[in-house]
Amino acid sequence: MTVRVSSSVEINAPPEAVWAVLCDARMPLTAPCEFQWGRLSPPTPVRCELPDSQGGVGARRRCITDRGVVEQEIVEWSVGRRLAFDLVSENTGLSRHVRRMRDVFHLQPTAASAGTTLLTRETDLDATGPCPRLRGLALALAVRRVHRFTLRGFKSIAEAT
Repeated sequence: MTVRVSSSVEINAPPEAVWAVLCDARMPLTAPCEFQWGRLSPPTPVRCELPDSQGGVGARRRCITDRGVVEQEIVEWSVGRRLAFDLVSENTGLSRHVRRMRDVFHLQPTAASAGTTLLTRETDLDATGPCPRLRGLALALAVRRVHRFTLRGFKSIAEAT
């Protein structure tokens, strides 16, 4: 079963500043309550980075969490506009629940205010294991928490620079 989760945030910074944060950011603890469910909570994101400092299609992106590392391969790279990546490997326990996962960030300057960006994150995942529909719903709730946490973090970092 494929599940899609989509979340957005308006950031008072231009797309170039938001883009830089997507490629390299230490996440501030903006919403710790999102992850206080013990083993039922998703891993808390700590840092997102390009391990070889180079972006582009085929390059790696890494998300470090409090439970391990998620390695991703960049499949779309349109500087300042769109970044997409697929899950390649992880050691956080995610693969027990997810067969495939793709994340896409869309950056769009807003018409309402110059220098403001609408950042949208979409996650598509295929649940695996018993009861894939129920598992998919539970995963959607967990991914929504991760979205909220990371979008708040990206907003905080981009607006501070």
